[in-house]
Amino acid sequence: MQVLATIKTEVAWVAKRRGFFAEMQHQNRLREQRDRQQARAHAQATARAVRLSEKARRDWERAAPLLTARRIKLRQRR
Repeated sequence: MQVLATIKTEVAWVAKRRGFFAEMQHQNRLREQRDRQQARAHAQATARAVRLSEKARRDWERAAPLLTARRIKLRQRR
């Protein structure tokens, strides 16, 4: 509760220093910056997941014939 009161006090002090509408504009600008950063982070994470998925698929496609050949050899030994 103490932290919330401190934050409210700081916001009130900044709002008085800037003026109400300037503070609203400032808060909107900060929110837009956060939104852009979050969107950028989301896009990067999605792109990374796609790259890893495609790499796993390529690795599987590369290994599948070897695995199949090994299974055939194991069955022939039985």
